[in-house]
Amino acid sequence: MASPAHAWTWSPQGSIAGAGAGADPRWVWDEEADQLLASLLDRGAIPEVNRLLWDWTRNDQPLPDGLPADLRDFMERARQLPSWADQGKLEVAAQFNKARGVYLNLCNGVGGGMLATAIPNEARAVYYSKGGADMEDRVAKTSIFGFAVGALNAYRPDGTCVVECVKTRLVHAAVRHLLQQSPHWGGDIPISQEDMLVTWHTLPTFAMRKMLEWQVPIRAAESAAYLHVWQVTAHLLGIRDEYIPATWDAANAQSDQILPRNMGPTREGVELTDILLSQLAEQTSPLSVSRPSATPWPDTWSVTRWPTGTASAASRSGTR
Repeated sequence: MASPAHAWTWSPQGSIAGAGAGADPRWVWDEEADQLLASLLDRGAIPEVNRLLWDWTRNDQPLPDGLPADLRDFMERARQLPSWADQGKLEVAAQFNKARGVYLNLCNGVGGGMLATAIPNEARAVYYSKGGADMEDRVAKTSIFGFAVGALNAYRPDGTCVVECVKTRLVHAAVRHLLQQSPHWGGDIPISQEDMLVTWHTLPTFAMRKMLEWQVPIRAAESAAYLHVWQVTAHLLGIRDEYIPATWDAANAQSDQILPRNMGPTREGVELTDILLSQLAEQTSPLSVSRPSATPWPDTWSVTRWPTGTASAASRSGTR
């Protein structure tokens, strides 16, 4: 159980739901999705499901014929936007993502990626899940999700964000079931509500804090809309409304409580960080060489330190 210093005290009154049981999200998962995926795996249905869903890509696209009835029923419910979704805010968020794309890509790509390797549960879950240690493939798949959220048509009928969220929710449930069977996994059930919240905060909460720190001009309506698009995304990923912050103040308070108790070095995280730094060096340095930051080309370390901070970036590499 959590020590008094790390006890869950964030109030559900600060959530989108405005109320809730107040249970520690560390011990809450996604019961409906978890039971469904366990059943599909036990029935050997996954290969055919993967084949059928391969071409399901648009928000307005009907689910393919041939899906198991229980999966179809779940997906039809899971793809619905919450009643509190505001299409006007989603449109403002789409324009904001376009206007501030450089900052958001830096924060969510470089910053969020580096932070993820310093979260033990996330680093281990990525590392030991099938293909997780292949970071080039992992980054590519994560980028698809990030681009879906940030696209102009993210939640329009011709967008892909709903599809990416539902598919990710199903994958999370499969990982929860399968990873516990791995001889390398010795922890609690992975990808709890708290684990998902931690990842969520490394994206919009981290990005908004950094942009404010850098004094990036942001109108109040843009700030509210950017939070809203990630609130809707959290809901579609299976995070309970009672844990989704209703305001930036609530988000910052929740982030300050759960990030410190979920961060630290691991061997898996160090290995993933080294891979990420190598990939970043290829993109930012000529001939894939990390150069001193005094040169016209920023070295990998300076690019990493800018969004995440010198001390935190150095601690994640395990080398400085």
